[in-house]
Amino acid sequence: MLDITGVDLRKFVRDVYDLSRPQGLGAMHYAPGPLPEHMIDAILAKRYASVIISMDYVVGRACKMAVIQTEDGKLQIHTPWYDHTDDHLRELLARQGIQWTAGESHNPSCECDSCKQRRKLRIQP
Repeated sequence: MLDITGVDLRKFVRDVYDLSRPQGLGAMHYAPGPLPEHMIDAILAKRYASVIISMDYVVGRACKMAVIQTEDGKLQIHTPWYDHTDDHLRELLARQGIQWTAGESHNPSCECDSCKQRRKLRIQP
């Protein structure tokens, strides 16, 4: 878990959305452009016990982000960021003024040349 206590949650939601891409069947619901303010309000208004932000697919984008509030009031997120690369997480945190360093990892969302090539090879008959 990574502490993000003190971040502007409205900006955090907006940045999570901006750094996520349409994926799978979510692409059918994709709308280009920024996340509308009324949707940010709705995301911030829904709370489930200690989960104060829950973003799965939002307007077709696979956001896959949850913010947990601990008993002592701290805000935390899981690492790694599901369906995102470490570079995505690093950029998200940098936008919040948080520096994070971790080893490089590759996952299905990785856009490095090596991962793109491996995906092409798996698709070939």
